[in-house]
Amino acid sequence: MSSQLAEDVREEEFEEDVADEAEGEEEDAPTSDAGAADGDQDEKEEDAEEEEEEEEEEEAEEVVATRDDVAGTLDLLGRTADALEFAFIRCRLLDRAVTDVAVLAEFKHLQILELNGNDLTTLQPLASLKYLTSVTVRNNRLKQLQLGEMKYLQRLDISGNHIKNLDELNTPSLRYLDASTNSIRALGFATQLPALEHLNISENKLRALDTLDHPRLAELELSGNEVGSLQFLGDLPALTTLSAMGSHLESIELDTTLPNLTTLHLDDNNFADLNILKELSVLSSLAHLSMSGNSCAEEGDYRVEALVAIQGLKTLDGEGYDSEDRDEARNPSFEYAIVLSCDLFMRMNSSHMNLAPPGQFL
Repeated sequence: MSSQLAEDVREEEFEEDVADEAEGEEEDAPTSDAGAADGDQDEKEEDAEEEEEEEEEEEAEEVVATRDDVAGTLDLLGRTADALEFAFIRCRLLDRAVTDVAVLAEFKHLQILELNGNDLTTLQPLASLKYLTSVTVRNNRLKQLQLGEMKYLQRLDISGNHIKNLDELNTPSLRYLDASTNSIRALGFATQLPALEHLNISENKLRALDTLDHPRLAELELSGNEVGSLQFLGDLPALTTLSAMGSHLESIELDTTLPNLTTLHLDDNNFADLNILKELSVLSSLAHLSMSGNSCAEEGDYRVEALVAIQGLKTLDGEGYDSEDRDEARNPSFEYAIVLSCDLFMRMNSSHMNLAPPGQFL
């Protein structure tokens, strides 16, 4: 009888241990799976994109451009690249649902090419057109470029396609690139474009990014991504305009002062309070700021405190400052004056002590 009782006790203890282990595993599951959640989401998004692209491919009927099709769209008579003769240097083959433009290889003197509104999936046929300076291929079905080396190309517009990366770009003279509304996830390609001055990468799949350094980039458009912060912005001494609207930003976290930045668009993000102005105070050249659509823009002292923090500010959300605004900014509230005094003290001592850079406490 006692042995049976002991056996029953052991079974109850065993069942309790199993239940405890199961409960512990359930508690641990969220933390172990949290790191994989974003990866799973990315995979689902990629699968959905691939399915959508496959459906589009099935729907697209093959349409091959002929020599006559191209000849009818040629204009702009100009000198050839070797300056020995004259030829039509521009082709505007638009909205034809064309899937194949191999015939363009016959028109070797082309310098400007517009192929918007077709059904192209690659630009490989353009690789033999060595004198192209401008290519526009908006709203096609491009997945990859396959352009080869284009040493004279200065302007490229591939917006509204299905491109996932631009690492293959070999265009050392490229100054303007519009790659908006694609599926690009990284910015590494920009460092391969030494002459780049304008980059529009809005409405893509950008998230965690490597540091972006570029000596000549003057305009950068990032709106409609999920970057979270601007910490990835590195050495960009020529940058004058930055747009990061609707980019899920909660803070700036700049690791650079962007010395020539004059225009900044941060509308429709997640800035909850006016502390964001303290982060922006390091931008010494900032003259035009827009932050509409953020909670902080609804606070009563928003306009004045922006001017106090960024003294060179000329417009906020498209509205200029008048003399009354500037007078109020010169005589801020007592509480804000205390913060300004602390920041001034830190600025004066930062060159002698290992302290935070100017503006971090403003």
